[in-house]
Amino acid sequence: MSKMIDLTMLGMLNGRERTETEMRSLFEGAGLIYDGPVPTPTPISIVEARVP
Repeated sequence: MSKMIDLTMLGMLNGRERTETEMRSLFEGAGLIYDGPVPTPTPISIVEARVP
């Protein structure tokens, strides 16, 4: 399932996966406090951030 999500994101949404360092930079560049990924029982994780 995770491979299918990756291919959908790449082919249809013009997206890509990012490293944790890249995610932190994006969130902090937007003025948010990056809290990091939260695992779920699925192949997908949730990335949490807060408004300062």
